Amino acid sequence: MNMFTARNANAVLLGGLVLVISTHLGRAQWASQTNVLAPGWNAVYLEVQPEPEDADTVFAGLPVESVWAWNRRAGQPQFVQDVNTLVPKQPEWLTFFPAGHTNRTLQSLFDIQGGRPLLIKLGGASSVTWVVTGKPVLPKGDWIPDAQNLVGFHVSDTTPPTFANYLRSSAAHAGKQILALNAAGKWSVIVDTTTTTIQRGKAYWVQTVGASSFMGPLYVEPDLNAGLDFGTFAEERRILLRNDGTNVTRTFTIRSLPSLARPGNATNSALNAGTVVLSYWNFAVTNATNVTVSWKPFDAPMNLSLPAGGQATLRLAVRRRDFALSGFPAAANAAYQSVLEVTDGAGSRVLVPVAAQKASAGVGLRGSKDSSVSIRAGLWVGVVSMTNVSWVGAPSINIIQANPAFDFGDRTKVRPTASEFQFRILLHVDGGGAVRLLQRVMEVWTNGTWVADAQNPGLKLPGTPGSFRLFTDEKVAAQYMGAALRDGQPVARRLSTPIYAIREPVLMAQAGEFGVGTISCALTNGYDDALNPFKHQYHPDHDNYKPGYRDKFPAGVESYDILRAVRLEFSSTNMFGATAAGWLDNQLGGFYYETVTGIHREPIHVKGTFLLRRVSTVSTLN
Repeated sequence: MNMFTARNANAVLLGGLVLVISTHLGRAQWASQTNVLAPGWNAVYLEVQPEPEDADTVFAGLPVESVWAWNRRAGQPQFVQDVNTLVPKQPEWLTFFPAGHTNRTLQSLFDIQGGRPLLIKLGGASSVTWVVTGKPVLPKGDWIPDAQNLVGFHVSDTTPPTFANYLRSSAAHAGKQILALNAAGKWSVIVDTTTTTIQRGKAYWVQTVGASSFMGPLYVEPDLNAGLDFGTFAEERRILLRNDGTNVTRTFTIRSLPSLARPGNATNSALNAGTVVLSYWNFAVTNATNVTVSWKPFDAPMNLSLPAGGQATLRLAVRRRDFALSGFPAAANAAYQSVLEVTDGAGSRVLVPVAAQKASAGVGLRGSKDSSVSIRAGLWVGVVSMTNVSWVGAPSINIIQANPAFDFGDRTKVRPTASEFQFRILLHVDGGGAVRLLQRVMEVWTNGTWVADAQNPGLKLPGTPGSFRLFTDEKVAAQYMGAALRDGQPVARRLSTPIYAIREPVLMAQAGEFGVGTISCALTNGYDDALNPFKHQYHPDHDNYKPGYRDKFPAGVESYDILRAVRLEFSSTNMFGATAAGWLDNQLGGFYYETVTGIHREPIHVKGTFLLRRVSTVSTLN
């Protein structure tokens, strides 16, 4: 079991880069809630969002006579002691009646929302088990002040807390009146809150004195309100955990649970492709001089101890490289899904939905249904660190004296340099997987289009959506809207590198897929090319002209042809430390090799490492 501890209210696990998310269909992380409904009235609190949410579908097959949802937006709530006195069209209540009911025309409740209490009147003479499958919803601290609030609580169904323990740290609710629905359909006061436990999935009227945002002793807040959605591109998400209980240190336990299968009628949501494989950011302090930080596999439950009021931010990274592809649906309507369970050892339990996608068989980038799009397509920007170079100079007496074994004859062996030399490298992978080396690239934005609405003349409907585009020609890119702001004006986002003297993208040869094997290319910089470092237009010894400036010298007189053989060898092993969350997904790296001829009488061989990060998934290079 992994353990990390926060010692004070400001303990935070350091954050990282959060990238853009892309979505293409609803992703639900499926969990179920079992409710036993008795004949007559039942007060139910749903911890999951049903899918589909249509009320007729949600209650299909149940002998439901009516369902009532408290309408918070109706103003100051009016407490009703006896639910049998409820009548349709009251502003404080939204009502559902099944098909065939005499009051069906009075229906005002059409969709069932998770995290919302319901009063359900069940017909018949026997209890029924109602299983609701949907996406877990998070607690909401949204209380109407100085009023009775109809609410439910996120608690364990096996070891629930008492009302007194659960509400003790909230001045607005501690010791205040709480009512539960009895079998006769009347609300009765819970007299002994110190021994009466909260029932999971039940709704209660709770008196609130003053304002309150209390969400329970266990406070859980993902960086995205609905949960942890990594989409197809994000590497990392965060979740804030806080001990809002009484003055007692609590141990939070976080575990990853598998998602249930998608219900057959939830066709607007993604199929379950498998479990979301995660890592967590481990910040370990052994002593004042020994601090280790790394991503560790989140493969087992972990504990977090927090004092009262203490909080910590848990950083979670998705490991798409470890996603199982077996059984992955051919259609582009699947997502990897899990549920994160957080408990505090005192009866509180919160479920957090987790989702991620990986471009794989049948699924293109950004949710594209085009299975021909390479999973590595897009713009990759990286850094090359040169650390080794071959010896090309003459024997030196100083070197001989310092190192008698130095081999001056081996002109191909690369040797460590005194310091590293870094430069940027730009690569683009198109939809077919072809790789090109770039000297520059501009990202621009193209607006979407509108089409005429055939049903409403004079009006328009959205047509082709807007999108980002990549250009290598500044003049063409200038004709489009910029993708970044400079002095308040939209300009193209430009990336470039001065290392490669090329005017057009260079197609690279591949041995294996991008990110797995090697890529290489040969760059030629002619002796009379304006970008040749020997060429100087205004220097008579380097302009390649003979006296009189009419005839030109051939190569090798004043200037030389320069040839560069570039090769990148990808590595599956992370050579850059354990801090790369998206390794082998949106981060790739390996060894860089280059042989340069023409600058010196001897070929110069260099070696180093490279680290690439995908910054765009646009697969077309214009």
